[in-house]
Amino acid sequence: MSTTTDFQEWLGNVELEDYEEVYSLYRAVKDATSFGIFDVKPARGGGERWIVTASCTDQSLLIASSDARAAFLQHLTRTHCGELEMEGWYSYNRGMSKDD
Repeated sequence: MSTTTDFQEWLGNVELEDYEEVYSLYRAVKDATSFGIFDVKPARGGGERWIVTASCTDQSLLIASSDARAAFLQHLTRTHCGELEMEGWYSYNRGMSKDD
């Protein structure tokens, strides 16, 4: 398994398909936990570093600092949510997809 620190390269390999996957990735990284197809664990060597894996790719993402983590979360929000924050964007999309 190869590892990269390049957000865009890794996201290109993951190919997020819908709002559920975007939100799952956001929550997994924000909470440093498993969420949906994503898993985030502390990286070896200690400190504020995390390894992000996804079941759909053999490449992992190393988030090398708290600043990099904040930048990654901001990138996801800016790229997918437009003017909304992630939670509001997710709620909006979830509401729009319901078959009432």
